[in-house]
Amino acid sequence: MEPIVIDNLFEFGDEEVRLGIDEAGRGPVLGPMVYAGFYCNKDNEKLLKEMKIDDSKKISESDREKMFTKLNNSKLPFGWRVHVLLPQDISAKMLKKRKYNLNEISHDTAISIIEHVINRGCNLTEVFVDTVGKANIYEEKLQKLFPHIKCTVKEKADSLYPVVSAASICAKVTRDFLLKKWKYEEPIINIDKGFGSGYPGDPITKNFLKNNFDPVFGFPSIVRFSWSTADNMLENAGDKIEWYDDEESNDSRSMKRKIPFDYSRLKRPLIERSTFFSKNGLDLVQDFADEHYEGAKKCPLPPLEASVNVFAKRNSPPSSQILPDVGVLMSPFKCHQTANYSSSFEKKKNKYISELEFFLISYLG
Repeated sequence: MEPIVIDNLFEFGDEEVRLGIDEAGRGPVLGPMVYAGFYCNKDNEKLLKEMKIDDSKKISESDREKMFTKLNNSKLPFGWRVHVLLPQDISAKMLKKRKYNLNEISHDTAISIIEHVINRGCNLTEVFVDTVGKANIYEEKLQKLFPHIKCTVKEKADSLYPVVSAASICAKVTRDFLLKKWKYEEPIINIDKGFGSGYPGDPITKNFLKNNFDPVFGFPSIVRFSWSTADNMLENAGDKIEWYDDEESNDSRSMKRKIPFDYSRLKRPLIERSTFFSKNGLDLVQDFADEHYEGAKKCPLPPLEASVNVFAKRNSPPSSQILPDVGVLMSPFKCHQTANYSSSFEKKKNKYISELEFFLISYLG
């Protein structure tokens, strides 16, 4: 799932541009993590100091919103870009079989923001980023990717560099707004007492998790399942469910399950396939390079999970199609289903974007 992206663009021509990157919501167990990049030319950084733009953590919510209003003055030469990573996305990435930790997510998001500013045609000469992980390793990583740009990774960068301070305000105001306007997918959510700061140590946040915990399904979508607070609650208070992976051949549980079954002991014949399949000449295919699939090798397939099954028409050209936004070879019926799901997601995604844009437009006047 791609992050939700909001832009406020400005064309700088050949002027040398400096970019600051910061995030909001890295630690909380609730809500999205928001990354923001703020850029302007070196001379206009003086304007940020005159506007008393400071680290968002040092100022009140009302002051942050006032500063955000100033930063969005269309007459000022400022540009920014916000990436919203929803809690479902964060959990899905961190709970993958191949671990994709929060530092990697943060690095990749920052890199995508830098690439965007470059692709906009900006003459980007300097980038300032707050520390994520070890500063020297992160800085070296960025410098290798962008050798023509001076990259600086420093602790407390949001207090040292005006462009990073401005980025921190954009990120924090966006996250706060999304939390206030959060659209719950679940029908019944107990939010009478709110959810507090969202940090695991906050008693109000803990109560929210307890009051909205389901022993089977866990938590509402605003919760990051990958956080230890949520994970421990699922482990201790959730229904015990064991999942087996056939690939784990060395696992004793898997070994117990792999008992060969003697089909000759069956007293009745195996159930015959439905006449629907035989009448329509349909076979079960487990290999896309099947002999009935002429030219199947020409269809590039992504490295998806193994054992994907589709129905192929016997002795006829493939009637399957490639769905561009999913990239999976499927039957037309399956494609239709996936397209509907994709469309549903886009509507939900656009809902968040439109609300946030309305909020930003109200500031821009």
